[in-house]
Amino acid sequence: MSSVSIPAAEPAARPAPPRRRALDGARRFLFGHDVFISYARADALEYAQALADQLTRERISAYVDQLGTPPGPTMPPLLLLRLRTSSMLVLVGSPGAAASAAAAEEVDTFGRHNNRVFVVDVEGALDGRDWYRTRIRGGPARRVAAAELA
Repeated sequence: MSSVSIPAAEPAARPAPPRRRALDGARRFLFGHDVFISYARADALEYAQALADQLTRERISAYVDQLGTPPGPTMPPLLLLRLRTSSMLVLVGSPGAAASAAAAEEVDTFGRHNNRVFVVDVEGALDGRDWYRTRIRGGPARRVAAAELA
């Protein structure tokens, strides 16, 4: 299994031609993203965005809800649609995600439609959560130190 390394800094990639960007946008609208990245804004925003940037450089479409929806107890319908139409869920399992009802809902919602989940396990933060144990049964994981989130 390969892991995605997050580079400290890379030169900016050349932008795709306008026609290509339009076709990629239409494909994502019709078929969803390759990867939906679930994370807690409280402690994993930078990591999630860097991961999405790296996946994009590898030509994998990744969705990170960075500023699209306000944080809160309920998930907006558009965000749920993006989650359900994604091919894979990457859960950044930080302490913030462990305490997040939204992360639990994302895992539950995605698990009903798909079982392709990859967990970035931040020092076992999710180990004691029932929603994690019942929904993710021994799925692939990469354990990282909390310092790697920054």
